[in-house]
Amino acid sequence: MKQQLYFFIAVVYLSAAAPALANPARTFATTYVASAVPRGHAGQDAGVDVSGGRYVRITASGTISMGAYGVCGRTTGPDGCHSAFSPARVAPTAPTGSLVVAFTTASGALISGWAAIGEGGYVAVPANAARLVLRINGATGHEAGAFRVVSDVVSDVAAASAGSAASATAQTGGVRRSLSAMRSVGAASLARSDVQYFLRRFGFSDTPVNVTAVYKTGIAAWLSQQLNPAGIDDSALALYMEPVPLYGTSPQTMNGYDSYANILQRQILQREIASKRQLLEKVTLHWIEHFAVSQDKVNDAGAMAHYEATVRSDALGNFGQLVSDIAVEPAMLYWLDNNNNNGANANNPPNENFGRELMQLYVLGVTQLNIDGTPVMNAATNLPNQNYTEPDVKQVAQALTGFQVQAPPNPGLVNPLTVDSVHFFNSRHAKGPFTVMGQTIVDTGDPTIVQKVVNSLVNNPSTAPFQVKELLQRFVNENPSPGYVSRISAVWNANVSSPTQIATVMQAIANDPEFYAGKGSMTKEPIEYVVDAIRSLNGSQATPITTSMKTPYNSDYGSLGNMDEQHWYPPTVFSFYRPGDKETLLTNSLLLNHWGTGANLSNEIRTTTLCTTCDTNLDFTNLTALTGGIDAGSASRYLLDALVDGGTPQLQALLQNYLSNNIKNVNGAVWMILTSPEYEVN
Repeated sequence: MKQQLYFFIAVVYLSAAAPALANPARTFATTYVASAVPRGHAGQDAGVDVSGGRYVRITASGTISMGAYGVCGRTTGPDGCHSAFSPARVAPTAPTGSLVVAFTTASGALISGWAAIGEGGYVAVPANAARLVLRINGATGHEAGAFRVVSDVVSDVAAASAGSAASATAQTGGVRRSLSAMRSVGAASLARSDVQYFLRRFGFSDTPVNVTAVYKTGIAAWLSQQLNPAGIDDSALALYMEPVPLYGTSPQTMNGYDSYANILQRQILQREIASKRQLLEKVTLHWIEHFAVSQDKVNDAGAMAHYEATVRSDALGNFGQLVSDIAVEPAMLYWLDNNNNNGANANNPPNENFGRELMQLYVLGVTQLNIDGTPVMNAATNLPNQNYTEPDVKQVAQALTGFQVQAPPNPGLVNPLTVDSVHFFNSRHAKGPFTVMGQTIVDTGDPTIVQKVVNSLVNNPSTAPFQVKELLQRFVNENPSPGYVSRISAVWNANVSSPTQIATVMQAIANDPEFYAGKGSMTKEPIEYVVDAIRSLNGSQATPITTSMKTPYNSDYGSLGNMDEQHWYPPTVFSFYRPGDKETLLTNSLLLNHWGTGANLSNEIRTTTLCTTCDTNLDFTNLTALTGGIDAGSASRYLLDALVDGGTPQLQALLQNYLSNNIKNVNGAVWMILTSPEYEVN
């Protein structure tokens, strides 16, 4: 499914639109070049004129057949093998079979070495360089195929000349997926689409007006603010969130009685839509998916809401503290059967579920990892070394006995989040010391045993690459390069004791040159599909709680259920999907549900007055002011900019033709975008 979807998406991305609001101090010249590699030959060169330029941005596509030796197998179809230019080849470890580049003088003399560029890169032009030469490295004699490159030459002068293709001996049906340049968050040449991409990955998107504001002030300033959420005034959020009803009362909504569970779980969606602390909410979502807990088994809305609040409070803090706090959450004790473990009963060994998942899924993983995320191989067996053994699991389970949820029988009228509490009973705790993965953990018979166990795991060499790779898979690219994993793992380890460890890591992820290479490489999660649309289409501040409407975004939470991703209901301990397998969220049947959700959202567009009894309003009541005009072109450009970074020429033409019949057909136009493959990718 993933390959089919990405192929479909790639087809509609054949042309790249010029970046809106480009920096006038620079110009962009685009050149298409092609080169063929006949079977058994080392390749031919094609070049780009770079005279007068400072940088060259390269985005490549093409076909490379490597016989039985490569990702494409023995043959390629008429549309080429786009796997040869997958994101994993942004920084290939072995240049053979990839696109390589070098700079030459005007006479053709090399002034740089050959470097692998893969699918995309951002290369500084050295002094005296007149041409960038590209070729497929065919050193093995097994490669055959062709490539095509879009190269943007960036200059500080008023104009830049574009070279033409040289030795373009063959063209194929290879497709190009639009990728952004590899550059850091502070780079001066960020395009508007880069800002939009950034706000989708480190938040839940935003309106065109707010995108423009971030574009003008710079992403670095936005990120600096978001990394300190306590410094952001989010007091207006209360206007868009249902109040927490007291335990022992009968919660009322516009539809009469509602359950605590429904009210409390809607709040996380309300926060994601209306909170100004967007990075905090996006990282909270990551950890909720990482430490998956389901209300289906917990069956305690107060415990679930308290767990969520704990995750949010630690989301950008220290990872060890986050794990220690989650380990004794009532919801977690219920979820993984650690609530009734009695270490003093030798005839009834403690349940090992939490001890196992703590190591396997939550902290360090099954396999020993190098700092770059690759497995540590056993020289004798040629298999990856394992991180822990069954005796280690048993020891962790023994060490974490004695914790139990206490709920008073008659709590009175109290906040449901505070009904449950956790107590440590020394009489039910197994006596240490404990040995876990070769480390002795001293036991003093009190709750500090949790931090001692967690610290022994957090400081394991595999923890940094295990956690970092998953962060990159959720925030950047499902196939991050070993170099990217290694660089961010070093930051993780350097801040392992810092109270702002996770915030520092998130900043490093954004500042890395590979961050923008992830553009368009993943499908949206259903939560992103819904929240991004509402925020982009002026919905986050349009539906405050009123006496006639007390359930903001209730219908949207129902839509998430149809798409199998309501926050409190992960299907298994592995969450909604395993890291790196996000395509499992987009089966054929679920894609139809996405389209149904798109229809529901498009029906929330208001072009005259807001609906006082509706739970969602996408505010287009002043259409002319929003779009800057009353023609179909202005309306289509606005909607495409809001949802798909401007869209492809094909989608632009489709939308403009549709709106030309009636400029106020905004609802239908939004549905067309929300059901497009462009909107499905992130």
